[in-house]
Amino acid sequence: MQNQTKTEKNRKNILENTAKLSGRTDMTNIKKGNKETINAIFGYDKEKKELMQLRKCLLNVDKYRESGVHIPRGLLIYGAPGVGKTVMANAIADESINVVEVRAADCSNDDTAQFIQDSFQTAVNNTPCIVLLDELDKIAGSSMNFYMQDSDVLMRVLLQELDSIKENSGVLIVATCNNMENLNPALVRAGRFDRMLQIGMPKEKDRKLILQNYLDKIKVRREVDCDELARITSGFSGAQLECIANESGIVAMDKDEPIITYDDIRKVINRLEFDSSESDEQQDKWKVAVHEAGHAIVALTLCPDCLYGASIISQGNAEGHVQVIYPEKQSDSLKQAENYVTMLLAGRVAEMELLHESFLGSRSDIRRAYDKVYSLLDSGMYGYQYMTRRSDTPYGRSLTQTPADKTTNKLASILQTLEERAVKIVREKASLLEKIAKALQSKLVLSRDELLRIAS
Repeated sequence: MQNQTKTEKNRKNILENTAKLSGRTDMTNIKKGNKETINAIFGYDKEKKELMQLRKCLLNVDKYRESGVHIPRGLLIYGAPGVGKTVMANAIADESINVVEVRAADCSNDDTAQFIQDSFQTAVNNTPCIVLLDELDKIAGSSMNFYMQDSDVLMRVLLQELDSIKENSGVLIVATCNNMENLNPALVRAGRFDRMLQIGMPKEKDRKLILQNYLDKIKVRREVDCDELARITSGFSGAQLECIANESGIVAMDKDEPIITYDDIRKVINRLEFDSSESDEQQDKWKVAVHEAGHAIVALTLCPDCLYGASIISQGNAEGHVQVIYPEKQSDSLKQAENYVTMLLAGRVAEMELLHESFLGSRSDIRRAYDKVYSLLDSGMYGYQYMTRRSDTPYGRSLTQTPADKTTNKLASILQTLEERAVKIVREKASLLEKIAKALQSKLVLSRDELLRIAS
């Protein structure tokens, strides 16, 4: 009882001090939830189920209280930017649940502490209610509020307000976060945030649903296959998928075309993934075409189902690109990893076979091949004798002793063996290598279907 009185006194003192800095009388943002919010989320069935369970808890607080069960006090939703964390946080509320929103953008003045206190008090007065702390890592992260006269004030206020929410009060704290490492462990401990929900990048089936939703709103040719688009957009967030649909429409409108084509979509995907821009420069186009054709024929030989296109359009720091995507359900086996390294080395091999010299553009391929094989050795895939010995430190795991000669010799041997494998494939399919290189030189970009037709 004494501790509770002390906490209330501290809150009152901070409130009085920060009120002097504020010129606003009504700083809170309260709104009614929308039952349609959950329908705006495509895919993510498991995550939506957990959100709906929390909604049920919030709407049946009295029932839980009578049974002696405490509903969760807080939920932290974390994940990469663009995956839909804020949409999911709002989805918990239906038309009978209020939402008080505290956004990072709202916390940019000296009256931030007052604003947070007012927001929590508004939630308590309007139950059932959700307090949404959007981008908590920016509101109270390691780089928080450098503009405040006392940077500790906000953290103290936030912790006190979180602790002031009584069990089964009808208030649920929901926070979103991009970077968990920026949060103080005391802020997100159990009792303040009882549940953690990680939102990952959408899986293939989820990407298909998201793409279908956005593409259904615009005119698209029938040839555009959402199944294939879902496969080639592995690693894209929901926000990026929305961008693909909209930007493809802009590309089509620039050509005075009323309907989006597959080529329009591919152009946008290339720009998003590789920061590519189509250039009129023709210098060294044949050299780049040969290099990418080498990657392509090895991919066609070793993993044809994973090859989705080739391009000699400048993409970021790369002069060209061959897109290979492994099925998400397929584990990263040793065979798959060796196929990948063989494909990486095939660009340089193709240059040697057709041009009789190699170029510095192969450096990144060789480095990636080296790193991949080293990771395989270090993980014990070729035997425990090649693993490096490590120790735990306060800053992670650090190298303490390495059987350098043994590991380096084995690494060089594996790379040499896989390069010889690439040489064999390139020489056996020399005519196909030249056909693909000429097609790339002419068209700049080849789709999966075009590559398969050339190879047939």
